[in-house]
Amino acid sequence: MSVMLDPRQRRIGTANLENVQRTLTSLAIVPFTQRLGMNINEVKGLVERASGEAANPALKAYFPMYVCIGKKVGG
Repeated sequence: MSVMLDPRQRRIGTANLENVQRTLTSLAIVPFTQRLGMNINEVKGLVERASGEAANPALKAYFPMYVCIGKKVGG
């Protein structure tokens, strides 16, 4: 089944878009202002453009996410 038609993949994409749009500003502020010397208005403009690109359904962004789950021994 194509990813475009897979309802599960669509739900995952929708949830991920919400996460990206909620966290994009907070993840961008420090590196762009402190490391690259951009002012806050430049960062906000960049984040707005990036958020718009992330909302584009034609964009199929992929990034690995590693999850580690453990249990304390003897706990």
